[in-house]
Amino acid sequence: MLRVVVLGAAAGGGVPQWNCGCPVCRKARTEHRELQSTQASIAVSADGEHWFLINASPDLRQQLTATPQLHPRAGQLRHSPIAGVILTNGEIDAITGLLSMREGSPFTVYGHERVLAILKSNSIFNVLNDKNVRRQPIEVDKAFEPSLPDGSPSGIEILPFEVPGKGAWYLEGKAHPSGSDGAGDTLGLRILDKASGKYFYFLAACARVTDDLKSRLSGAALVFFDGTVWRDDELIVAGLGNKTGQGMGHISMSGDHGAIESLAGLDIGRKMFLHINNSNPAWLAHPRRRNGDHAVNVVATPGMTAPGMTALSIGKGVTLNSAEELEAMLRQIGATRYHNLHPFHRLLHGGKLNQGQVQAWALNRYYYQSTIPLKDAMVISRFRDRTTRIEWRHRIEDHDGDLNTEGGIDRWLKLTEGLGLDSAYVESTEGILPATRFAVEAYVHFCRDKSPLEAIASSLTELFAPNLHEERISGMLQHYNFVNPEIMSYFSRRLTQAPRDANFALDYVRQHATTPKEREAVCNALIFKTNVLWVQLDALYHAYVEGHIPPGAFVPKGT
Repeated sequence: MLRVVVLGAAAGGGVPQWNCGCPVCRKARTEHRELQSTQASIAVSADGEHWFLINASPDLRQQLTATPQLHPRAGQLRHSPIAGVILTNGEIDAITGLLSMREGSPFTVYGHERVLAILKSNSIFNVLNDKNVRRQPIEVDKAFEPSLPDGSPSGIEILPFEVPGKGAWYLEGKAHPSGSDGAGDTLGLRILDKASGKYFYFLAACARVTDDLKSRLSGAALVFFDGTVWRDDELIVAGLGNKTGQGMGHISMSGDHGAIESLAGLDIGRKMFLHINNSNPAWLAHPRRRNGDHAVNVVATPGMTAPGMTALSIGKGVTLNSAEELEAMLRQIGATRYHNLHPFHRLLHGGKLNQGQVQAWALNRYYYQSTIPLKDAMVISRFRDRTTRIEWRHRIEDHDGDLNTEGGIDRWLKLTEGLGLDSAYVESTEGILPATRFAVEAYVHFCRDKSPLEAIASSLTELFAPNLHEERISGMLQHYNFVNPEIMSYFSRRLTQAPRDANFALDYVRQHATTPKEREAVCNALIFKTNVLWVQLDALYHAYVEGHIPPGAFVPKGT
């Protein structure tokens, strides 16, 4: 079975970069340390004992320390499970880590002759004693099987292929050490498990998606792809540099002919972006970066493996051994399943709905909002711990308010009234869709019937809510003349409330989910909650976009 571990996902400099004060780097140093990432590399193995690195980043020593699979074998003074390094280009990001592997363990460096010529031309790489570190040329479109240190086959087949790109920056305007021009400066890899025939693709750098590349990638179960910049002029606009993405040999993630659009419709099971620059807003889990095929565009996370999540669980064979692995999986679930990805939200925030359709959304969502205090009361009733009850109680106050304070439900009614709905009709919930009622009541029952740990975990969708609220506020105010800031006050208030709630819930599950089984239950609780949110939008789309309004449900005027 082919095993894959992400060692790092950032572009040159990592996140945070040592001298950078951009928004991503600032957040990574302070309140969002989970954003921190080393530079892009993965490790692959067919047997779980012998591993091959795809590129050797400058952060390699840190990456190896953080990855138990790559530690020396217990009981041996000198040992490494790393059997080889496959280089896809000659950039600093891909080759510098080789210098951290100079202590005498045997392995093979595989690279195109143009990349190996770069190593040969720089004497510093001679610290890799050729008696222990063999350099093996590879050819474009010629598959090879890397070998283990004893010469036996690895069980992995690598097919290098040329992709559009550029040579190493530091060689611009200089003669190439290979002495010739030609393909080989930028390679993609197809990595195949010979026993099962399963494969995936790795492209850390790519300037554009050609028809030939689309043909290669079509139908792949997994593709790691260049996510350097969100937009082509990103560095220039941010004041961080004077080069475009194309000028550096990298496609943008967004826009016409960007990576997300170009890879859409290719029936790729999972797309994971890496080599992501610190200027790229994708680090901040912003919904706008996921406007391609839903549930497949993921920012790779250090330590991430490639499990096959099902509709209801994280899938078999996934073991979460620490709080850090738990948090990484929770954020992966949010990145792939949160309802910001739903087509209905793209229509809502993009100004593509009419007033009646927006009314239908607000009317149905009221039932969810007005039931949240009942759900939270159910959660409180599960705890004999007074501290937890006191902490959770403010959630009820946030939504219900009190005799002298406006709560979230009041603010939601202000929204529905501003959209032209009668408040008494909204509060009666007579016009909501059956699926809305079923989904919301299932959420309450979940918090009643599952463990207290799972009840708290189900609230973790709040981790991903602030970005959705920001997009909703800006999008609806921009596109709808029947929307004003006053009636959007529910969302502006949640910009501060949601992070507070999410941080408590995240700290709680990290502390109290102490076994792999409990961590799995936490993840599955979050998946359940994302399904609760998703199915409500499915119902809205079916009824008010496709036009299949069920009997008794709200019918907008003019429909």
